[in-house]
Amino acid sequence: MGRSECIATLLTKPFGTFDETWGDNIVCRLVHVVLTQVRPEVHCPHVGPTGGMKCVDYDYNQGYLADDLALFGSNDAFRCPGE
Repeated sequence: MGRSECIATLLTKPFGTFDETWGDNIVCRLVHVVLTQVRPEVHCPHVGPTGGMKCVDYDYNQGYLADDLALFGSNDAFRCPGE
């Protein structure tokens, strides 16, 4: 996808609201643009037209609240290497 096609696609997206930053909207992408400064390998895909499986429309309650692992994530970040 070229730059002009990317821009044209993103212009069709709703702006969104900051209390719903998970949807297929511009607000979600704005949040992830900032996060690319910290972890570009993770957040760059979220900024583009496809939403990188993050800035997409889905049932937030089902996607996050129905599963503790999805809600809280893995606790591996809090473990010492070798544990």
